Amino acid sequence: MEEIRAHLHLDVMTVTGKTLGENLDELKKNGFYACCEKWLEEFNKRYHVSLTKTDIIRPYDDPIGVDGSIAILKGNLAPEGAVIKHTACPKEMFKAVLRARPFDSEEECFIPRKPSAATASSEKASP
Repeated sequence: MEEIRAHLHLDVMTVTGKTLGENLDELKKNGFYACCEKWLEEFNKRYHVSLTKTDIIRPYDDPIGVDGSIAILKGNLAPEGAVIKHTACPKEMFKAVLRARPFDSEEECFIPRKPSAATASSEKASP
């Protein structure tokens, strides 16, 4: 919370009966953050790793990502909308250029089509 303190409404009341700002000040005054550093050192020794505070809580000005963790999809593939987690979708699928096949009616889209000579030759040339 200290990392984003400047962006918080510190005057809101919490379930403790104190404001958020008062609770954060009390944590600092009571040495909570120093204990966290100690716990992290013990963790590193126990598991033979070298994590730092910024590996656990990123600084506000150095985020892992800036797009958020979810995206709202809209359009003809999701006419009622959809929600997707960025991590559930490979980066290669974030953008796509697809070939449109327009039809004059819904019924026409169900009629099988034979590829024209132009379409067949362009499809062979595509990777």
